Amino acid sequence: MGVHDGKKVTVTYFDEYEIWSQMADGFYAHLPLRNLHWKSPKGQIRNINTLDIDAKRFTPDSMEKQHMMPETLLEKPYLNLYLVNCEDNELYRTTVRQKIRDWMNIVTSKRNQEWLIVYVTKQETFRNAARYFNMKGTVFDKIKADYNINKRDRCVQLRILENDVEDYESWQDLMAKMKEGILTSFNQHVVQYEEDIRLFDSHRSMIGWNYCRFFILKEGLALTFEVMNLYEEALVQYDELEASFFQVLKDRALAWFGSFGATDHEDDSANILDVKKKSYRDLIMQNAIPEFDFRSYLFARQCQLLGRLQRPVDICRRAQLFISTFGRAIKEQQANVGEHFLESWIYSSCMSVVNECEELFSLTSLDDHTLMAFNAAKGELLDLARKQLDKLGIYYGHLPDSLPFITALGEATPPTLPDLENENKKKFTITNKELKEAIESADYSQFDLLYLSLTNRALKAYEGSTRVRSSYRLSGDVAALQFHRKNFESASQLMEDLPWRYGEQGWTVVENKEVTFYAEEVKKLCESLEKGEEILRPFKPMFSVSVVSVVDDITDEDGPYLSVELTNLLPTSFTFNDLVVRLVSGQAEEIWFGIRDQELKPGLNKYNLYSDNSASGNYVAENVHLSVGKVVFTQNFLESKKKSFRINEHPAVLRAQITAPDDIRIGEQQYFVVQMFTGLTSVTKGTIMLEPLSEGLTFPETDKYHATVKLVNEGVISKEIHSEEDLEVSLNQIRIPPAQPSQLIQFNVPYDCSWGAIEHKEQIKVTVMYESKEKSRVFTAVDTVKIWLPLTVTELNIFRDDCLFLKMDVALNGSLPVRILGTSLVPSKVYEVVDVPSLASPTVITSVKSRNLRVLRSTLLLLTEHSKTIEKFVAHTLNNILKSKNLLQHSRFLLENAKEYLLRSVDYVSYGMTDALDLGELDVTQCEILFASHGAFKESLIEVVKEFWQVCNQATYEDIAIFSNDLKFTISFPVDVPSSKILNTVELVISKPNDLIVGEPCHCRLIIRHSSYWNYMPPTDKDTFEFYYDVHVDFDNWLLAGHKKLCFSSKVGETKEFPITLVPLKTGSLLVPLVRVA
Repeated sequence: MGVHDGKKVTVTYFDEYEIWSQMADGFYAHLPLRNLHWKSPKGQIRNINTLDIDAKRFTPDSMEKQHMMPETLLEKPYLNLYLVNCEDNELYRTTVRQKIRDWMNIVTSKRNQEWLIVYVTKQETFRNAARYFNMKGTVFDKIKADYNINKRDRCVQLRILENDVEDYESWQDLMAKMKEGILTSFNQHVVQYEEDIRLFDSHRSMIGWNYCRFFILKEGLALTFEVMNLYEEALVQYDELEASFFQVLKDRALAWFGSFGATDHEDDSANILDVKKKSYRDLIMQNAIPEFDFRSYLFARQCQLLGRLQRPVDICRRAQLFISTFGRAIKEQQANVGEHFLESWIYSSCMSVVNECEELFSLTSLDDHTLMAFNAAKGELLDLARKQLDKLGIYYGHLPDSLPFITALGEATPPTLPDLENENKKKFTITNKELKEAIESADYSQFDLLYLSLTNRALKAYEGSTRVRSSYRLSGDVAALQFHRKNFESASQLMEDLPWRYGEQGWTVVENKEVTFYAEEVKKLCESLEKGEEILRPFKPMFSVSVVSVVDDITDEDGPYLSVELTNLLPTSFTFNDLVVRLVSGQAEEIWFGIRDQELKPGLNKYNLYSDNSASGNYVAENVHLSVGKVVFTQNFLESKKKSFRINEHPAVLRAQITAPDDIRIGEQQYFVVQMFTGLTSVTKGTIMLEPLSEGLTFPETDKYHATVKLVNEGVISKEIHSEEDLEVSLNQIRIPPAQPSQLIQFNVPYDCSWGAIEHKEQIKVTVMYESKEKSRVFTAVDTVKIWLPLTVTELNIFRDDCLFLKMDVALNGSLPVRILGTSLVPSKVYEVVDVPSLASPTVITSVKSRNLRVLRSTLLLLTEHSKTIEKFVAHTLNNILKSKNLLQHSRFLLENAKEYLLRSVDYVSYGMTDALDLGELDVTQCEILFASHGAFKESLIEVVKEFWQVCNQATYEDIAIFSNDLKFTISFPVDVPSSKILNTVELVISKPNDLIVGEPCHCRLIIRHSSYWNYMPPTDKDTFEFYYDVHVDFDNWLLAGHKKLCFSSKVGETKEFPITLVPLKTGSLLVPLVRVA
């Protein structure tokens, strides 16, 4: 935003020997110059942290044409470098010396310029032994002798070497000489400037003295300071120029300025900090700059330097002072600049300063005190801009001519509306786009949007400082606007706390006025309410509420209730209509607890809130509503510290669950088992809805499900079926029949998913909506069902003429061992099972187990019965302990987590070998984390787990096996008996019935029978097939006489016989050679 952005100190170099290309990269690598110390003529030392250099090739025209012109002066070099690398003394004496002298004569003829001779040497030249031992001295020594005059070292040697240390030292020597020369030249400039300014200012009283010329001269000194990064000194020059201008203004000696100005296009909306929007300096030098442009330029330059000093607070404060003082001068010229030019200019100026300072502030680190000061100063500018909206809003009819809006006018009378008297005023059109759109909007929408956004920015700024009363005032103005727009609800909400806040500040008069205005707003609000509309109000300051706990009472048929404490701070009692609390969970579930028509007395009141919904899980209290007629008091608990609660399945209330079946049949439609326990609830009617939550899980459409009804006595399900029902399905809702207490309704629901041997879990949401005792209730739960096969089966087929031997390998699928209670092979209608080995006793499967089965042609089913005895033992033990302690409502939560956390500790291998259960040590810390949301039940549940752990650690297989009699799980694996188009059986008949003798031949018969028994489509008797046999002989053990490999033809049912002779070569038990037929 600067007038001379990018200006640097100029340094020239004379490069007759083309040296610059070799040293340029290293030269720029050591820039900018650092830590320059300048001593001002007054004796003060100023530190220049960094200084950028602009290196240019030397030309004879590198001189100022007129030292009084600051821009030309800035382009004049501060330092001139002569680059030389001559190594020959004779060449230097005859040629180079004169060239250096000619260059030096040009440089020294110019004012305030320093010079430096840079002798550049290369590595190989510097290390030349002949040069090194030359007693006549080097060229550099002669240059120093010739040109180091007045005890001033103006020569420096730069060595371009590969050694980084030596190179760094020589460069540092050059940089030090350059800093010295630049500071000397700069000091000469400053002395010359100050002398010229002093001389020119002394002629102020003389005829012909020109303020604009004085300004240009003094600004030249300021620009010189700025180029050297001495922003404080530059700012002093502009402050002195401002003071001298006010003196000129006081003396009314404005002959050097043109008209007042402010007549150019966009003068009312341009960025006040932009010093490039006009040719200000040209106008000043031509004595033709208007006062409006001159003062804008002077202020922008001051702010530019403050910005370089990273002082946004001072920019805002100076802007507020400048806008208010200069605004009065503009108001005096209103007839010339046009009506509402001032409002548009003030608004645009304030916003441009705030926007620029916010951008500068984002790049500046401020402490807390400075941050508060910045917010306060920024808030005042935004507030001043908003007041211009008040003035324009009243004039154009967007705001009423009443308080608080007319305070921006400075008087209690409305502004003069357009009439015949104003026709003589200059016509002016606001050029600020957003301001113009706002005042020209017909429906107030654009005006209100700008008004509210600007007010909110000012509010945030005031809130970030200590200007709380200013923020109260702005809140009141917004409320007044909403009231004028007939948004009585918003207005009353804004005004609700303002009277109390003013009272706390001790502003009683303002408090009374605000209370009166608030009462009027509430009155208008009540009059505007339609029938059935509600008024929302916060609990504070009249009430306070807290949710104490969730109470589980297993003897209460209505289920758990919410204990709530409500404090009435009013001195009177009344009856409220509803008190409801909303609890939410992480699964997007919600439960409302409520109570109706209760008396609320002054002080503390305690209530028990019940819910018609039942859904177990961890919940967080979200909000509470207290209804009193049309007024609803609300409070959001999530705005403060969250409070979580655990809601359990109540044993007295209807509940439903989805489980995996006990009988799994591979290859058939799979299904879930849906169970609904009525508990102590009698159901008149109801429906069940199942919603799959896992991807890929679907339920096939059907019109009914077949259900069975059983009785439940003290938690034990009867084996006998009480009744059977067909449950109709309509629009995915399963109708349930009327049910009595202590009943179980159970039915199977088929499903489709990517089902396989890999374990995965499916989530299903079950919702039961039912009526009980003329009340509608809802039960909701999300069940996770593990779908997997605990066992896998592989088979090996061995064909015989009229039977098939199957080798079945039963393997464990997973990490948890399974106890096999029995296996069986079920024959089909056509084929039978000849022999099935059975288990002598239940077997624990920890790896592969084999069974050899003899089967006569069939597609069969392999049935395996296994038992999850440990899980059932855990469930039975936990329920007994919970029941004894009246904590049965926690059963489902404990069982789920027992499987998840506790059963991991079981050493199943040791259990299978010793028949003794070992859980190891109990992790009490894990238990405390698990029960963190159970409130008052936390310690009791930890004691339950400790007792359970103790019982389980003493359990033996005899204790656990009691549950395996009735809790059996069956898996049916289909066994497909393969077919074979052609079956050749081979028999090798040895002629000698006794042992063979080494070396003695033994005649054998190779008999091959052709059978089609295992071909489901037998060939005809005329079909002939070509085969060959191959005898695989181990020649280390046998010698073979006859055909080792022979082709032959055969028909179905035909038997072929071939002679061969075998000679044993070793003693011992020898394997008969293998014969392969193909």
